Parts: sequence; structure tokens; C-alpha cells
Amino acid sequence: MSAMDKVHVLARIGLVLLRIQAVENVILLCLTFVFKNSTKQWDKLHAKDEATRKQTLGFFLTELRKRVELNKSFDKDLESFLSMRNTFVHRLSDVPGWDVETQAGLMAAHKFLTELDDTTDHVGKVFHAFVRLWENHNGIENTDSDHPYFKDVDETYLKILPTFFSPKVDE
Repeated sequence: MSAMDKVHVLARIGLVLLRIQAVENVILLCLTFVFKNSTKQWDKLHAKDEATRKQTLGFFLTELRKRVELNKSFDKDLESFLSMRNTFVHRLSDVPGWDVETQAGLMAAHKFLTELDDTTDHVGKVFHAFVRLWENHNGIENTDSDHPYFKDVDETYLKILPTFFSPKVDE
């Protein structure tokens, strides 16, 4: 094991945490504005009361399921994201082989972080595609269209968005 391998994994932990937080924020944004068809000011999102900000990701996914029908495959993606996110945040020791002191443990850490990062990227792009639609509908200009992440959202995810969600049908 080299010291650089360990530093790389520890740095990746920080990057993945930031990406997870960004996805949690875009999910909250969608629940607050997009799926309510609201044109409220963006600043209202950050002014939400402390109780709302402390709600769990699982709570927000349950709320999402109340508002839209999810494709079964994407629902599994969300469950995987939630499970892996919770393991990452609360129980890294539950990851088989996780150990930052051995080469095998670093490989296990790298494998888990790669899978979590890929899932986080996918889930984030789906929700960002909804934000793009909402922005376009409400005349909000996109200023980050040249960023590779948002190019993928715009060129790929917007086209396949209907395969992930559909309007909730009243029973």
C-alpha cells in the first residue's frame, strides 16, 4: 500500500460526500418547486425552516413517491442510492473489506466509492433534468450549459426523462 493510495481514497471520500449533498439538495429542490409546479423564488428553498432541512433523505424519497409514479428500475436506483448513502454516512465499516490501512481494504473502498459515485451521478442527473424542464417552463436562463455534467443532463437525460417518472394517477 502506498501513502498516495490512502490519500486518494480519503480525498475521494470528501468528493463523494460533496456530490451526495448536491444530489440531496436537488431532490429537495424538485420536491419544493418542480413537483409542486411552483414559481416561487429560489431563495425560498434556503429559507426553509430548520425542521424541513433536518428531514432524512428517506423521508424525501417517500414524499417523492406520493407525488409521482416512478419507473421500477429508477425506484431501485433510488433505493440503492439511499442504502449506499446511509452506509457511507453512518456505517462505512459495513462495507465488505473496507480498510484504509491495507491494499485490499483500499481496493474495497475504491470499489464501493466508485459504485456510490456512479449511482449518485445518475440520480443527480435525473433530478437535474427535471430542474432544467422547470427552468425552461418558468423562463429561467441556464448559465451552466457548457459544464460537462450539465451537457450530459441536457443532451442525454432530458431526452430519456419520461422513462423515469410519470404523473401520479389518482386512485
